[in-house]
Amino acid sequence: MSIAPYIEGLEAELLAASEHLPTQATADEAQLALERAGDALRAGLSLPTALSRWNLALGDEVLAGAFGLGVEVLADLVLPGASDSHLVDVAAVARDRVESLLVGARHACIVSGRVVEDLDGHGALLSARASVDEHLRSVVTRQDLEAALGERRAL
Repeated sequence: MSIAPYIEGLEAELLAASEHLPTQATADEAQLALERAGDALRAGLSLPTALSRWNLALGDEVLAGAFGLGVEVLADLVLPGASDSHLVDVAAVARDRVESLLVGARHACIVSGRVVEDLDGHGALLSARASVDEHLRSVVTRQDLEAALGERRAL
């Protein structure tokens, strides 16, 4: 299975999104933009200049709000049992999106001279991710998780 179409789609999404960035970001907008930026960075892609500048300008409060939304996503998951393949799919993708959020936020902080670990909500998001990871490790194999991620496993 080739990942090229997924990567090409991701590049196209980034370019389109970078043309319609709001002037003042909300936590919701930042969460989505940072997830997509994190996806791109994890795939080895460069970010469009407009998106890089926008991420650079995100304030600490907006980043903290995006982290809070990531915590909510993970807290609201119905974690699967060993035989709940649909729930494994949902949990694996949600967890992977949070990973991309963290990567995107770290990148935004590095380029702006901030330390992501100093931001409110970062530690809580890491703890929520660790809790989901611990649960998933107890009920499914790595191969099951990779299968659940579908095209996202390319990241």
